[in-house]
Amino acid sequence: MQLGSRWSALAEWALFACLAPTFVACGTAPAGLDAPGMSPAAGLPKGVHIANDGRYHEEVCDHSAAHYCLAERVIADDVRSQVLRLRRPAVAPAFGGDFCAGQEGGLGDPAPPPTAMTPSDVLAAYDIAPSTSAQGRIVALVDMPDSTAFEDLNTYRKAYGIAPLPRCVRGIPDGRTPCFAAVDEGGAPTSTQLDCPAADGETALDMDMVSAACPDCSILLVQMTDATQGPFPKDFVAASSTAARLGAVATSISFGGPEEGGEPTGYTTPGHLVVAASGDTGYLLEGSFGGGRAPSYPASAPDVLAVGGTLLQRRGATYSEVVWADRTGSTGSGCSTEFPMPDFQARFGAGRFGACGKRASVDLAAASNFSPETRGGGIATFESHHQWVPMVGTSASAPLVAAILTRVGIAAEAANDLGLVYANLAAFNDVTSGTDDQEGICSAGDVMCTAGPGWDGPTGVGTPNAAKLAALAR
Repeated sequence: MQLGSRWSALAEWALFACLAPTFVACGTAPAGLDAPGMSPAAGLPKGVHIANDGRYHEEVCDHSAAHYCLAERVIADDVRSQVLRLRRPAVAPAFGGDFCAGQEGGLGDPAPPPTAMTPSDVLAAYDIAPSTSAQGRIVALVDMPDSTAFEDLNTYRKAYGIAPLPRCVRGIPDGRTPCFAAVDEGGAPTSTQLDCPAADGETALDMDMVSAACPDCSILLVQMTDATQGPFPKDFVAASSTAARLGAVATSISFGGPEEGGEPTGYTTPGHLVVAASGDTGYLLEGSFGGGRAPSYPASAPDVLAVGGTLLQRRGATYSEVVWADRTGSTGSGCSTEFPMPDFQARFGAGRFGACGKRASVDLAAASNFSPETRGGGIATFESHHQWVPMVGTSASAPLVAAILTRVGIAAEAANDLGLVYANLAAFNDVTSGTDDQEGICSAGDVMCTAGPGWDGPTGVGTPNAAKLAALAR
């Protein structure tokens, strides 16, 4: 979009607003930038919209792509002064074409958001004991190329008093000494010159969540350097396979898009667990660009643990969780249109999934958004292009789960039997309130879209209780 053309901006934003999730209202674009509850104002870049609460949100990746990262930034209230800095580059970057032509401007602040979720919140909410240690076990993150990932990671860690993670001496983690490494899909070290600006915030969120939940996990960043026009299912499978070969015990994928039929499997293997985010636009991705009406892949693959999202609430020293479904987005859930019900769900009891006779696309959940006692929230994230910003999305939930299961020593066991989470309901915090059906396409009270005791579609068996999970580790 050429931002100099007011009329082209109006046309594009009118279309986007009426296809976007329900927390964006459709109507005539306002003349100014500070009219809450209406369509995005003319002049804002693609991917930036105004929620009904008057706050501005920016898609981290291009949501019109087939598969995209599942996160949004919550933009500061003084967006008027930042609009010019949001302009897209005049020429698309050499890598990734339009998919990587993200906003380069500084949306954030030089210091962490004071009311956003921090590592302390993660440790307290999920009962992660200081005595538990990953001892360098490897969590892999599947992401697009990010030239500043290492520096961004340690900026986050320093801000919260977490020891820096050094580069791996031999270029690959050994699984015993905590370190950081970045490789391509084939396992070769990646160039620091290759970058996908639009997805750098996703990479940062993934790394920050692993750091928060598991400071002594090694991080293996598997960068999809073959995804020159954005990622495809084959890229997710190739990256996961490389992570397994290089010793990762858990791999997190925070990308997804509606099932289209014929997608591959080949993710979790013995000793190597793959988790995937369930999506950010509600039941059957109802609020996605173009309408959705299918669960998100690869979360719906039968050989991953699919991770939904919660709103983590803090009141004093007490934490509680409900289904994430607010003005910032909504966790995804649904019944697969193509994959049969996997054995680990069938053993749990086919009747527990309501009318769903195929793969139910959420197994467990973790925080996608945060609500403290004061106005604010979101999840604190740092990356060089935008500095510190609060973010939301199941892109946070998946790496949190991968890191927690790795820290307590249960990831490899879960990989050997994905039914471990279903066989140990008491080791998870049951989420019993909320629905991710924002458009009324799911029957009222349906377990596939409504939280309740035991398994439910939006949050699966619940969120990890690290202390109880640690007791299961052999």
